[in-house]
Amino acid sequence: MTTFWAYLFHQPEADPGNRVEIDTGGQRTALIPVGSQSEAEDAVEQLLADGVQLIELCGAFTVPDAARIVELVAGRVPVGTVNFAIDSITQAAAYKAQFD
Repeated sequence: MTTFWAYLFHQPEADPGNRVEIDTGGQRTALIPVGSQSEAEDAVEQLLADGVQLIELCGAFTVPDAARIVELVAGRVPVGTVNFAIDSITQAAAYKAQFD
């Protein structure tokens, strides 16, 4: 049986159609760039229709945006989020500032 999971990450001016899929030894991974919350939500809907079993969100998703994804998924599959450790908050803030 193949496990199908996806990782969504923010990338300015991204095209979710430029997703990359890796299929090896029982694991299928989709890497999907999104440029906005609405693109992320559309991608999640498509992933659910395609039978995804797990969704991971990159650390650039805000807590409210990640919560909207969790609400959209409505318990159909697990949704994980990447978080930054306290000792990397300064670097994470500097990274975020590049996009403000």
